[in-house]
Amino acid sequence: MGQADPMEICEETNSDSIEVSGTDGGDIVSPDTAVDTDDMMDVPSDGANEAKLHRNTRIAALINQYSSSYDDNTTSPKQQLEYAKVLACALLEHFYPADQDFGVVPCTFDEMAKYGWTIELKGNRSNVFALPLHTIAASNIAGFMVQKRHHYLDHDGYERQKWVPHTYLAIMIDPLDTLDRWTSHHQCATHPPDIMSVSMGKAHIAHSHAYVIIGNRIDFYRYNGASHKEMEPLGKTNWRLELKSDAASLMLIRQMFKAAAAENVVYERCVEHGEVGTGVLKRKAGMK
Repeated sequence: MGQADPMEICEETNSDSIEVSGTDGGDIVSPDTAVDTDDMMDVPSDGANEAKLHRNTRIAALINQYSSSYDDNTTSPKQQLEYAKVLACALLEHFYPADQDFGVVPCTFDEMAKYGWTIELKGNRSNVFALPLHTIAASNIAGFMVQKRHHYLDHDGYERQKWVPHTYLAIMIDPLDTLDRWTSHHQCATHPPDIMSVSMGKAHIAHSHAYVIIGNRIDFYRYNGASHKEMEPLGKTNWRLELKSDAASLMLIRQMFKAAAAENVVYERCVEHGEVGTGVLKRKAGMK
């Protein structure tokens, strides 16, 4: 799956030579429950970051595989989740390259969604105990954490390395058949990207960005830990995109990912890795 296999990153972050930031930023999934690719389609790799997204046939095929599963009544939510996990990992590894000290690991959001995720539906709000609700089962939820390897000098002057949470992507499998009844972002108490808020806070992240694959679309958000609404859409347009494999759709997805990934991550306090996690740097012509 692209340049850095998530399980290799998991193993690397647990090595004796590298300090790990722990699970403050989300519970890392054990290798036994990692992405299972046995049932995935055999998609040839273009080589990581060697092609712009609309020319990356592997990611285009993964997007098509996942989005088309919503048109196939025989595909179970469990299988859709596996498709989504492989796609999410491929996208994150594409836009957060390992040669810039990024790594991608699976994680859970159990503190927020141990029993699933509930979305308020439009209806009579005068009785809070009778609000219509839509629930996404916990078994249909997964996630990934992007980590960045920070280099710093310890108190004795020795160079150390630490993997630090940088951003998150949540996956929610849902047919979106009640989408037109979902309460708007500004009216509801919580909405899908809030599933990542606790992980962001425990990682001491003050400002970052985040992603949600929900149904056959992907949403882009900006995180502000000091705001009443911690998660806000990333920009006024194109922050919510359908996952389609045509060239025009892939170019929009690329533009949004590049804009988000280029942003620095700011931490709430100064720790040994510094207050800022540098975003993805612009690559040479012909890359991505």
